[in-house]
Amino acid sequence: KSRALLDALSSGVVVHAADTQIVEANPAACRMLGLSLDQLRGKLAIDPAWAFLEEDGSAMPVSRFPANQVLALGGPLRNLVVGLRRSEMPHTTWVLCNAFGLHDGAGAVQQVVVTFSDFSERKLAEEALQRSAARLRQASRLARLGGWQLDLASGAMWLSPETIDLLEADAQTALTLETALLLVAPQHRGALQQALQGGVTFDLELDANTLRGRPLHLRVLGEPVPDSQGRAVAMQGALQDVTESRREQQQLRLLEAAVARLNDVVLITEAEPLDEPGPRIVFANPAFERLTGWRREEVLGRSARMLQSPQTDPAELQRIRSALQRHEAVGAELLNVGRNGLAYWVEVQVVPLVNAQGRMTHLVAVQRDITERRRSEDERRVLERQLREAQKMESIGTLAGGIAHDFNNILAAILGNVALASQDLHAGHAALDSLDQIRRASLRARSLVQQILTFSRRQPQELVGQPLQPVLEETLSLLRATLPAGVQLDTVLASEALAVEADATQLQQVVMNLCTNAWHALPGGRGRIEVGLAALDAGAALHLDAGLAGRERPAGSCAHLWVRDNGSGMEAALVERIFDPFFTTKPVGQGTGLGLSVVHGIVRGHRGSITVDSTPGVGSTFHVMLPLVSAAPALAGLPLGAAAVSASASLSASAPAPAPGVGQTVLYVDDDEVMVLMVQRLLERAGYAVTVCLSPEQALAWVQAQPQAFNVVVSDFNMPQMSGAQLAAQLLRLRPGLPIIISSGFITDDLRIEALRLGVRALLKKEQTLEGLVDLVQQVLSQPGS
Repeated sequence: KSRALLDALSSGVVVHAADTQIVEANPAACRMLGLSLDQLRGKLAIDPAWAFLEEDGSAMPVSRFPANQVLALGGPLRNLVVGLRRSEMPHTTWVLCNAFGLHDGAGAVQQVVVTFSDFSERKLAEEALQRSAARLRQASRLARLGGWQLDLASGAMWLSPETIDLLEADAQTALTLETALLLVAPQHRGALQQALQGGVTFDLELDANTLRGRPLHLRVLGEPVPDSQGRAVAMQGALQDVTESRREQQQLRLLEAAVARLNDVVLITEAEPLDEPGPRIVFANPAFERLTGWRREEVLGRSARMLQSPQTDPAELQRIRSALQRHEAVGAELLNVGRNGLAYWVEVQVVPLVNAQGRMTHLVAVQRDITERRRSEDERRVLERQLREAQKMESIGTLAGGIAHDFNNILAAILGNVALASQDLHAGHAALDSLDQIRRASLRARSLVQQILTFSRRQPQELVGQPLQPVLEETLSLLRATLPAGVQLDTVLASEALAVEADATQLQQVVMNLCTNAWHALPGGRGRIEVGLAALDAGAALHLDAGLAGRERPAGSCAHLWVRDNGSGMEAALVERIFDPFFTTKPVGQGTGLGLSVVHGIVRGHRGSITVDSTPGVGSTFHVMLPLVSAAPALAGLPLGAAAVSASASLSASAPAPAPGVGQTVLYVDDDEVMVLMVQRLLERAGYAVTVCLSPEQALAWVQAQPQAFNVVVSDFNMPQMSGAQLAAQLLRLRPGLPIIISSGFITDDLRIEALRLGVRALLKKEQTLEGLVDLVQQVLSQPGS
């Protein structure tokens, strides 16, 4: 019966003798050990191929074998976990062993019975449970999650190890509800106490401190623990440190608020494809809506290429793509188009976002509207070009003015000597024709010099407020008499009076030059010229020509004068040079290249602007803008174009004509010998006694020696030792009231003011010495006190 019982047992049974030899084993033991009964009997130990393991996986020493322990201790062994591993078996077999001894009458152990059952599944389950618990503990640590329980009756609290760590406490710390509430921020204590004592499930976030005073933001979850009658006797739950996540959320909200309030556009797109159709938009801030006119929900998922202007430089786009393909940030200035179809410029910085695997996932583009800056830069470039043109004109004007001044002296000598030589010859003399040709050429040269002085703005202007229409109508009447019959002259004049501050003579020259230029541009001398005048209010769009909307113009309201022809027109390169001095497209001998340069100088001198529109084969339009002033009649000013100009007072037009010279003495001072000889002969023929000096010092010596010897002094202004004005000042100190006339090839407003201050009686344009000197001397001598 005992044998049958052993064979029927599912647990293994092995019987050891006192020397540890195996004397018996049941079938279950043989199956679990993988050995037959014959292989087991007589062995002191199990097959050496077996390895015996402790529960922790370490090798089990022989003394720890179950039979050996019973023999050594004499008592039973219970619940010893042993691992069995054979070299040919891939897994460890775990068994739960129990052992007891069979004693003789003297109490000595004669045999040891070892029973063992398969413990592998339970062992694996325990290991899985331990691994799960370890993972849970790790997750709790990572999530800063701890457990707690509160006894509602006593107020005592139990804290898990994770909660103790979280609160920076120790295992001996005993917390109660009262002490726990002290860790919570005052503004949150009431809510937490009410939740804990309310006996209901809750989920709160609150500010707190650890026992060491470190601030925390906690998430507290709780639920009631009921008794058998369903009443809450305790509360239990979890505690989570959400300080970092809250900080991240706050930073995220702050970032979102900042991005939402940025004036710059923030646009995030997918990284691919960089080529057509382009990356899709996944985020846009409110500034995007303000700049483009598109709502964010309308563009999400659409290609960013929808914003690109067709005029964008392909080479610039390729440069951006190449940089992004290298995962490099790149900046550019791009032309985009808004929802309304209007183009705008942006300065953009594109930054690629790359993940941990090195793949570019998104692109962040920060765009700033630089339309106004680009417009200002364009305007600055225009102004710089205009400044260069003005500086060029000023330089050439300075040179031309200096040349004209010296040339006037030469012309005065030529014309004077020609006139004197002509008087010396009898009528019909063969030389008279040659002298007349010299006179004509000199007069043309003098006219050219006047144009040079006007171009260089060295010719004084007599600017007075006057209506512009009468000046224009008088000029057009002269034009109609000179233009060929094949030229049609039309006018479009404003009905209202437009007053400008102007020199009427110079404005007539502007209109004459522009119309003559238009006439010469007509093919075959046949075509149409239109002269127009209209008011242009400040800030108003020009209704006459849409192309003038962004054109240079004076500030405020102005008069718009234009001359339009339907002639041959000009290329853009020619338009750039049209106002350059001495530049002409006419054949040699048919133009000086000063006409439009003079016009430019006059308009600038009137604080106005002049521009031109021209299309080859269609024609040209010159636009003159002059600032308007309050309407006023033309004021009588000093006749700067006359031969003589009084520096102290206007000579009376009604005064009786002075008597011819009757021996009055004239002191003439000039460093030019040719002029000295010519003026001496001119005045002596008019009946004056003339003393000449080639230097101011010589003149001073004469007057100092004989203060009353001279009735009038005529002096050149530009002399190397001292100017005519400086000489006049010293002469008037020697003899106050001495009549003095200053002659100059270049009479400026400064010279007029200086002459008036000194008491100089008159100024003479040197090139008009022949026509004006004798009459001017007579007028000065006829004045009271002379």
